[in-house]
Amino acid sequence: MERSRASRFSASTFEYFSSGRSRYFALDELVGEGRLGEPVALTLRGTVEKSFPYTVAVNAAPLTDLYARDKPWPLELNLEFAGTALHAAGSVKDPLGNPAAELIFGLGTGDLSELELLLQTTFPAAGATGMSGRAALGRWPPDISSLRGIMGESSLRGRAGARSHRGEAARERGPDPARASICGRS
Repeated sequence: MERSRASRFSASTFEYFSSGRSRYFALDELVGEGRLGEPVALTLRGTVEKSFPYTVAVNAAPLTDLYARDKPWPLELNLEFAGTALHAAGSVKDPLGNPAAELIFGLGTGDLSELELLLQTTFPAAGATGMSGRAALGRWPPDISSLRGIMGESSLRGRAGARSHRGEAARERGPDPARASICGRS
């Protein structure tokens, strides 16, 4: 089996269903590496709107480990896009059955100027902006804990999750959009 393979792709357009807006998305290169029973690596490179390059890199345990229901599947994700970097590391458990994930994440940018250009909007001149935390996904509501954030001179600490307006945890199948809100809690 080949150790790595690179492929080139043509551009496509992605349309937001809710707004009808579309974005030009090009996947220029996809490189994958791994052998049966060994860790895998996947890197994607391309551009959005022909002006905003992105790179996504995923490193993970062997794909055969995905079939083990009771064994966590470790992975690491790195994304660089529009002057912003995201790093997430953790594990996914039983992804083919009853998926759950535990991830530690960090997201940051030196300034929001590239995101302003992409989104065609204006953000406050806040300077460095970042957020980090721990995410537990799989059951509803998701739990975001150890949350830390900074935007200019403002900062936040705490935990985020979904609660109904009565203060109880949202049902496992998801919140009722008419009755639930996303709220921060310390």
